[in-house]
Amino acid sequence: MRTKRWVGAAIALALVAQPATAHAATPIWTLSQDAVVRSAVTVGSDQLESVGGEQGVTGPAGAETSDALKADVAKRVAQRVKAGKLGGNSSIKIIDVLTGEEIYSNNAATSRTVASNTKLLTAVAALQTVGGSTRFATKVSRQGKRSIYFESGGDPRLTKAKIKRLAKGTAAILKKRGVKRGTITVRLDDTIFTGATKHATWRQGGYNLATIQPVRGTAIAGVRSADSAAAAARLFASYLDRSLPTKVKVRYAGRKATPAAAKAVAAVSSSTVRTLVKRMLLRSDNQVAEVLHRHIGIAAGQAGSFAGGAAGTLAAIRALGVPTAGVSLKDGSGLSPRDTMSAEFLVSLLAVIADPANKALRPILYSGTALPTSGLSGTLIKGYGRFTSSKSKCAVGAVAAKTGTLDYEIALSGFTVGSDGRLKALSIAVNSVRGAAKTKARIAMDEVAAAVAGSCAADS
Repeated sequence: MRTKRWVGAAIALALVAQPATAHAATPIWTLSQDAVVRSAVTVGSDQLESVGGEQGVTGPAGAETSDALKADVAKRVAQRVKAGKLGGNSSIKIIDVLTGEEIYSNNAATSRTVASNTKLLTAVAALQTVGGSTRFATKVSRQGKRSIYFESGGDPRLTKAKIKRLAKGTAAILKKRGVKRGTITVRLDDTIFTGATKHATWRQGGYNLATIQPVRGTAIAGVRSADSAAAAARLFASYLDRSLPTKVKVRYAGRKATPAAAKAVAAVSSSTVRTLVKRMLLRSDNQVAEVLHRHIGIAAGQAGSFAGGAAGTLAAIRALGVPTAGVSLKDGSGLSPRDTMSAEFLVSLLAVIADPANKALRPILYSGTALPTSGLSGTLIKGYGRFTSSKSKCAVGAVAAKTGTLDYEIALSGFTVGSDGRLKALSIAVNSVRGAAKTKARIAMDEVAAAVAGSCAADS
């Protein structure tokens, strides 16, 4: 607990060390993942006392949020809520992370569709259950000299360069085995995941390929396909054909599970789960989210499916001490409007994320946050109209949060630091909005987050 107290205050101090507008695109969350050390925090030594000792940090960061500050923040948030731009179907919860005390609450216990805020659950479960350093292997095996099996390992961003490497490695083995002519068949083993490739509750008939491809065991980075695994296997077959003597022909022969007696030929590994989580959160990558969702299911002893991933995710969150009663989870991306949960639940999850005692979860917030930063990065850049209004631009660089957008729903859940130098967690969800009302609600949402940020205190 001593470490948590010091780190919680230290990260807050790092955030308010300079005005938010002075920061460039470099993330302002700077705590080291690997160790809690004084040099990792960008504050002067006079701001820290007895690091790691019984008292941790003295001054405002070591005390409860003052009643005056709570009243001030609550007043500013209430003003934005009363303006009505969030609409009637909205929920807000704001807490002090270190103490858990409530700063503001409005319909916080009401479950709502939270869109891509669902990815926060996926991130937590993937890091906790699958492991941040885990990589997924795409393999090639052979049965004899003529039958080759391309085995999906659950890589959502397999590069063409890696597929080419697999082909060259396979060709080298076949040449060594004396293959000089004839036909080689390539079959796809895509049995790692099971069940539906698109969830029945997804709108627009399951969305187009630009939003998400049908979820399979392999997807090629930068390529969209209705059958991404088959596209990868076909590309592998093409590269293999070019890597073998001209009298050898390679053809793709469809799907078939790899025989138990097949021998390994070549393998490549994906990026780490830690890297994939960062991409998923920063860019709101649906494909990565759904593949990680299935890996969570497998790691938890469930099926690599929508249902298995949901069961594994909720189990991981409960194991961290966050109750999941009332949470409805259908997928890992938040594309389902039936992914519903309360703002109260989400801030509880955020508090767990912010606790550096949970080492596996540190990549989400610390050492260069994986979360979008207000006005600067990911889905919160100004180009998307985020934190650009007169009442929110003061918070540019001061909020790290996950966005969420569906047809009629928007959400924002994340962190900022109050004028007391303490880390706050906030969650805002708005449902049943469209068109101009949806745009106004999004602007109001940013303004609510800004009302909590210490960098905006002077602008209130």
